[in-house]
Amino acid sequence: MVVAWAALALGTFTAPQEDSPWLRTVLPTGAILVAHSLPEAKRTSAQLLLSARSWPESPANHGWRHLWEHLAAAGPNGDLDIRLESAGMTLRARTFRDANQFEIECAPAQLDAALDALLEILRPRAFSPAALAKELEILRHERALMSVPERLSSKAWLLAYGEEGIDTQGSEEALRGATPADMERLHSELCDQSKVTISLAGPQSAELMIQAAKSALAPIAQGKPEPPQRRQAGAPAKGFLPGVDGGVLAALTGSFDSREAAATLAAGLALAAHSPGSFFIYTPSAENSLILVGGTDSWPELLKAAEDSSPDSAARRFEAGVDLARRWVRRQLADPTSSAFLRGYLASGAFGMSPEKILGQLDRLTLADFRQGWAAFGADQRVEVRGGQP
Repeated sequence: MVVAWAALALGTFTAPQEDSPWLRTVLPTGAILVAHSLPEAKRTSAQLLLSARSWPESPANHGWRHLWEHLAAAGPNGDLDIRLESAGMTLRARTFRDANQFEIECAPAQLDAALDALLEILRPRAFSPAALAKELEILRHERALMSVPERLSSKAWLLAYGEEGIDTQGSEEALRGATPADMERLHSELCDQSKVTISLAGPQSAELMIQAAKSALAPIAQGKPEPPQRRQAGAPAKGFLPGVDGGVLAALTGSFDSREAAATLAAGLALAAHSPGSFFIYTPSAENSLILVGGTDSWPELLKAAEDSSPDSAARRFEAGVDLARRWVRRQLADPTSSAFLRGYLASGAFGMSPEKILGQLDRLTLADFRQGWAAFGADQRVEVRGGQP
């Protein structure tokens, strides 16, 4: 974060990428802008990401950002999604551990309108008790419909990071305690310019998209930057989750651009590929994180494979794992929605972070690095959650 905070102190700072169709910049207000040109794309993705660095999840506010996301996505007048749909645009919203995301997918010619709509979300507003009650009921249904991989992942994060690892779905007790005043305070905190990242991807030039975002943000007031709260290192752990079959193996890893993350990503994808029917979960982050591989029918095979650390097995899996990791990253960058999210999510956590950095790490990865990544899924280093009772 040294580069990011130094840039804020100096005012507008642009990081050009030579021979690359993407740009990023940080404005004097503290807002970060990212744009990726994808000439073959038919649609444009305009995304607003709001850093949660000053509002970490805790037992007392568990799920408040998720509740606020539902309320904020409706816009000040409660009709934002309807207005966008009538114009041929699509609004999506998600809450992650590190940030809240709002995306508008639109035709390239609608970029200015999409940016204006995203900025509606930032405007100061009030929230009614009736609106909270309506969204609380929706959140109850969402929690009830969590998939097995989501539930296993949630348990693994809690075991690994304690309170810092609680999910964003929320608890009934904490959500029922939320008031309109709490939502208004949270809105003010999250929508401060120092927390804002606008990330764009589409067929337009990166320069054009950056300029459009600058123009849209011009009237917004100066932000109040503050040092981020970093997630502490996690620890190996084992636990059980009643009511599900199978399980998940989670490897502790550092920030997305680290050699450690590159090695663990390659190992995790190789492990998942070795056991057909497995699932793979990883949200790239500037923070300490987890890379998870799990399954139901494939669970016994996953456990067996994870403990196979023989030199011959590592050599066989190394090239395949690195290739899978490269393709996994590049696939995220090939589509406007996933590219705008990945670039924006990383920049909101650490301005200098980019997908290109992990691709560089993968190019330099050695067999010894890969073996360390594989060992992170081993019994003495991993977080393990099994379905059923102890």
